[in-house]
Amino acid sequence: MFLAAAVVLLRNAVLRSRELDADARAVEWLGTAAPLQRLLAHGAGSQTAADEAPGYRHLLKVHPAPAERVRAAARSGADVRIAPLDLFAVGLITAYLYDLIGLGPLGGGTGASVTTEAFAAFVATLLLVGAVAATVWRGADPRGLRHGEVRSAQRKRALRTAGIGLGLGLCTARLFSPTFASSAAMVGGRGLSLVLPYAALCAVAGWGVVCWLERVAMAWTPAMRAARRPRLLLCAVPVLCAVGTWPALLYLLYLPDMTLYASSFVAPGWPGAVVLFWAALHMTQHGTTGWASLAVVTACAVLVAGRWWSWRPSAAAARGESGPVRPPGWLWARLGIPTGLAASVLLTPVALLRLGGAEVVWISVGAAQLVAALWAGRGPALWPVARAALAAYGAGFVATVGWAEQIALASCALGTDACHVLPQLSELKLGVMAAGPGAMFGAGVCAALYGRRERRYRHAKPPQS
Repeated sequence: MFLAAAVVLLRNAVLRSRELDADARAVEWLGTAAPLQRLLAHGAGSQTAADEAPGYRHLLKVHPAPAERVRAAARSGADVRIAPLDLFAVGLITAYLYDLIGLGPLGGGTGASVTTEAFAAFVATLLLVGAVAATVWRGADPRGLRHGEVRSAQRKRALRTAGIGLGLGLCTARLFSPTFASSAAMVGGRGLSLVLPYAALCAVAGWGVVCWLERVAMAWTPAMRAARRPRLLLCAVPVLCAVGTWPALLYLLYLPDMTLYASSFVAPGWPGAVVLFWAALHMTQHGTTGWASLAVVTACAVLVAGRWWSWRPSAAAARGESGPVRPPGWLWARLGIPTGLAASVLLTPVALLRLGGAEVVWISVGAAQLVAALWAGRGPALWPVARAALAAYGAGFVATVGWAEQIALASCALGTDACHVLPQLSELKLGVMAAGPGAMFGAGVCAALYGRRERRYRHAKPPQS
């Protein structure tokens, strides 16, 4: 019954969106919305856009109301409407595609493995990123983001609503999947208390994905105007976004199954939110989802690379514009490599001489990440929070891997069994997992300082003449 209702509503939403998109293309070809508005005014009758009462009856219609078409034709390119129900459909289809491919090449789970799950997550992420990027890219300003420019309140509200719709689509598909529903029924319904916290987590994740991809569009749109092959670049950016974020989607989609197992057999009497938290920690340490923190470096690296590619001197000169001020410092410092190497060198005698426990190591790595974030996030260049997160992640990764490798080289000198020259996969995974929390903390501190500086600038009194 739910599937039948969802198919009808989503089909109607797609038909209405196609009609509004056709109107937008007509306005683009004509160069003005006045002829289309006059044509649609005859169908609207006495009902104007201001007099139209909002309701849910339009969800059952396959054609948008004339007043809605008039209102859509009057929007500019930056005010393109993002329908939450459309992104809800994207979330549903993404989770369904992940479940379908995850059944294995022969179906029914036969031949399924970790590789099958990884491939299913990557294909689903490619669909999700491509659909959302194609939606938000239409409303991006072709000039890109300038200094001091912020999104309007209407745009922020539209992105928030669309992101929540996307996240709820993912959540709904997972909770109504046959695997989860049958497992919850067989164990007496235990674990269903995770529905609300998981729905909130999916809503926040969807909101973050939509806002991030909208920022990516702002960063890369000026490069499309200066590129020789803009279509190739337009296809390459979403693929680049999907390459580093598929472990995060795998993490999010597999989390309810792990939580249901823990609620049923490990901690049956615990609240769902607590079990969800401990299941998330367990998944962070084990399996393919341990690489989920790569989403942090991917999100920041794509933004910074897009900003550099769009505002490099040759591209800015071709457009007759001047780009923003370059970020301070040199490249290795902005990636956090010197800070990470210094922390690894200081941690080696601490570990060899056993001067402290594990808390000393993690506190030192976190301090190095915070220093790298503050160093890279200073200055007037665009994306200061992204630059801070990227530097903090690099510092944490280099500090952890470098420290483990120095311990291994010391073992080689002492002739023990732990001797190896090249970094092992376990060390790389430890560096990835250890760098994520510190990167988010450093980015949060940088965002707080940047927001405080912006508020102080806004409330400052103008100079007296």
